[in-house]
Amino acid sequence: RCCAHMLNRSPAEFADVVSALDLLAGKTCEIVIAGDPDESECKRIIAAVNSLYLPGKTVLLRKPGEESELAKVASFTKDQVMIDDRPTLYICRNGSCEKPLIGTEAVLCHKLFKS
Repeated sequence: RCCAHMLNRSPAEFADVVSALDLLAGKTCEIVIAGDPDESECKRIIAAVNSLYLPGKTVLLRKPGEESELAKVASFTKDQVMIDDRPTLYICRNGSCEKPLIGTEAVLCHKLFKS
C-alpha cells in the first residue's frame, strides 16, 4: 500500500520493485563460469547461462590467470577454477556451492537448464 501511488504513476517500475523484493527475500543464486570466454565450449556455456530466466542470479566469469582481481570483489571464487582445462560452472546459493559442472554436456544436464 505504501508504494501504490508510485506504482500507479509509473507502472513500468513494477518489475524492478518485484525484483528488489525477491532479492530482499534472499532468493539469490551466484553462478561462476571458470573458463576462457574466447573458447567455443565456454561460449556455449555462457550462452546457456545467459538464456536462463532466474531472477536474483549473479553471473561471474573467472578467466584463467585473473583470480586475484575477481577474488577481491567475490572472495568465494578464490578456489573456483577450470577443472581438467575445461570450462567449469559453479552454482552457489546461501553461501554454499554445488558440485562443479565440467564442460557443456554436464552444464546442460543440470536441473537449472531443464525446462
